[in-house]
Amino acid sequence: MTTTSFGLQSDTYPELIATFADRPVDAVAVRDESTTLTYRELYDRIGALAAWLADSGVAPGDTVAIMIASSAELLIAQLATQAIGAVGALVNTSLVGQALRHVIELADPTTILADPDSASQLRKESLQCHSLQDPDMAAALRASRDPIPFLRQRSCGVKDPAFINFTSGTTGFPKGVVLEQRTSSRAMVIGALLGLQDSAESFYIPTPVYHAMGLALASMGLRLGATLILRRHFSASNFWSDIRDNRCTLTYYVGTMPRMIFNQPPKPLDAHHHLKAFIGGGMPADIWEEFATRFNVKIVESYSASDTVGTINNFGNAPVGSIGQPSPDIEARLVDSDGIEVAVGVPGELLVRPRQRTAEPAVVYYRDDQATREKNEGGWVHTGDLMRADAAGNYYYVDRLRHMIRRRGVNIASREIEDILAAHQSIAECAAIAVPAPLGEDDIKVVVRPAVDALSENDVAEIAAALLPKHMCPRYVELVAELPLTITQRVKQFELKQEWQTAATWDVEMRTYPFREPRA
Repeated sequence: MTTTSFGLQSDTYPELIATFADRPVDAVAVRDESTTLTYRELYDRIGALAAWLADSGVAPGDTVAIMIASSAELLIAQLATQAIGAVGALVNTSLVGQALRHVIELADPTTILADPDSASQLRKESLQCHSLQDPDMAAALRASRDPIPFLRQRSCGVKDPAFINFTSGTTGFPKGVVLEQRTSSRAMVIGALLGLQDSAESFYIPTPVYHAMGLALASMGLRLGATLILRRHFSASNFWSDIRDNRCTLTYYVGTMPRMIFNQPPKPLDAHHHLKAFIGGGMPADIWEEFATRFNVKIVESYSASDTVGTINNFGNAPVGSIGQPSPDIEARLVDSDGIEVAVGVPGELLVRPRQRTAEPAVVYYRDDQATREKNEGGWVHTGDLMRADAAGNYYYVDRLRHMIRRRGVNIASREIEDILAAHQSIAECAAIAVPAPLGEDDIKVVVRPAVDALSENDVAEIAAALLPKHMCPRYVELVAELPLTITQRVKQFELKQEWQTAATWDVEMRTYPFREPRA
């Protein structure tokens, strides 16, 4: 690895921060809903907040929890922790109650930085924090100070911890994934393959920068001297106009975003923008080609996660619906429940490992040795994702292992049910979950957000009967105004399963609401 002129190792966050001072004086680094900062302004504000953190007692090696909505302030806080040698624990701002307490207790931070709404939630749990509205922190965020004195004291390498990223919690309480310093440059290989140029790009970041995808692409953008357009919340209705207005050249999708965007009414300017690529994970096969044509975008389907290694990418060189082939830096295999490799076309759990193996585990969960051992069992990273491969070696995502439904002796992927039903014009979104069946195994419940006001539970049952094989048709249907989503727009299956016997649940066979309390 090369080092900078004063000893900072490349591919680390301290080295990245040092490059900001060399950017043109008018080069814009970040723009959110209310703030625009040049690279020099960002550099100086990182230095000022780093000094304030040091004065507050934060030392190298400490953990700083950061619970701030996607904004310039979040970026400053993340990079200031890196400047002084702390580890940033990136906390989801939507967490409340027990889930919030779990994450904070796991992180065990020296201090917590929070936006006003998050500070209120933290204080409800008797957790002390510094709020952006506190006079001393607010002043530090507006001040200017050269961070070089802090950067000169850093001696970190690419494998040293930078952040703790908490898993999305779709199947239970989040675990903390340790992100290494090389996260600061990990996405650069994707940038090179897309032909991105230094000082010529504008990145649209529609999910929080505390999410792994947002952090990785924001880090790549800063390395390229790009302008980062940060948004606190994803908006399907404003998506393309926002991208046009900011002349963005790259953005990404996760979870249900593609279908939400696709379901917007067509507009004359849908295909008018400057995007070089639309990269992400989860583009539904049934809308893939029409999406690319209608919005005039190059779709790059990419599989990755904070708690795995390498990527699997489809740059248009694999069939529609495929996530492509593994990157050259990893080995991959698909196995059954006994660890035996499956045949072509047969679903199996994806296992991956770096081609250049070391004695250390490839994925580390913060303060959870057992989960780390299980994740890396046998020297392979167990992704928990079910996939199949074709004869050409292209991979296809099937579902999360924990989302599989076992019914009448058949394994059913919940995502298959969801994709088929969500393609119907009357259904905006759908989640399929396994619920207990009276005679053992599973029954199926679908939770549906209607696209039309007149949709009834019986309508959903009839749509399912027309589109699905009999063994995949739901026993129960519930209509909701909104599905519970993570920050990455993925359905919180854990929540739906935990409290599935709701008063609004319709039994298709009994044609009634079995869990409603009888009227007095």
